[in-house]
Amino acid sequence: MINMLVDAEMAETHDVAGSKLDGMSDSEVVEFLRSRTPAQLNRGYRRPNGKGSMDWGDFDQPNIPTKYRRKGKPEFVYGFADGHLVSKDVDFGEGNWFPKPVMIGTDHDENKYFHYGHFKSVFDNAMKGDVSLNKAIEDGLDGQSRVRFESVPEFKTGWNFINRMTTGLFTWYGAQNPARAMVHSNSASPVYVFRFDYGSGNYDLKYPNQESHRFFLGASHSFELPFFFDWMDVEPPKWMRWQKHQWNDRNYPGRKSLVRAMTAYLRAFLHSPDGAIRKDADMPIEWQAWTADEERFITFDADAKSQQIRMNSTELVPSPDDVRRELEAWNHPPTIDYIKYFIIYSYQHNWY
Repeated sequence: MINMLVDAEMAETHDVAGSKLDGMSDSEVVEFLRSRTPAQLNRGYRRPNGKGSMDWGDFDQPNIPTKYRRKGKPEFVYGFADGHLVSKDVDFGEGNWFPKPVMIGTDHDENKYFHYGHFKSVFDNAMKGDVSLNKAIEDGLDGQSRVRFESVPEFKTGWNFINRMTTGLFTWYGAQNPARAMVHSNSASPVYVFRFDYGSGNYDLKYPNQESHRFFLGASHSFELPFFFDWMDVEPPKWMRWQKHQWNDRNYPGRKSLVRAMTAYLRAFLHSPDGAIRKDADMPIEWQAWTADEERFITFDADAKSQQIRMNSTELVPSPDDVRRELEAWNHPPTIDYIKYFIIYSYQHNWY
């Protein structure tokens, strides 16, 4: 709003605009905003230097501990989304959920991809494919940004702990807990839960440099999309450049077998009159819904030759309280700080 007042030449500086805003009534604010064109509204969300839209890093939130901020820069604020106006009649109080069939899930190594920026030198070394995992880590130890490890064993232990903690919370808040809440709220509509495991290391996928890919990527965020939508025989988006390193002619039969099953499940769900997934010839097993009495989820995986799909009824991940206790007991304070930073960052982005 302050930016918009300056942009409208109703104030010369942001300080003057702030004072002017303090003196405006609600009706005056409404009248001003409704008088602005879409382009003028959008300019209000530009950074003061005009380069890019505001995002985390542009405003301060005093409840975020200073040590979890980047280089002293205030951060953690939602960016401007899509310009939709929310009716004043919308109730943001606690409620249940809109009772519709749901398919929900996460990846085995969901958050590995998201840690790339903080371990870029090690990660890039490993993705080159011409050095061993240990050598890639050793050569990149000096390039770590937020948390530093002094040796290859320390790095491996810390990296695995970071990803187990952050992916565990993502799975809890992104799949397991929502499924549990939905079936207890309204059991009439089916809820199907999955975990995508392909590439996480359960099987030999017959491609070079598997050790590094499993360690740094595994089955990361969004890696299930090429399988649900069958991108095996087309040029996939550029953001899949690392995932494509896993693919070759030797594991094509296994990938296509997994694709055939996953697309069949998705197709059955989308075309079902009641949301129930009814087994057909392309489905190796029945995908059983998650219920209040039986918390079951399906795992999507494959070896080089064929799909490996299973139903599971074990707990997906520990509870947040268990994670918190394990985190506080960890013996490397920089790792603890990094995980807390990442969790706060993710929470502010509505990931958790």
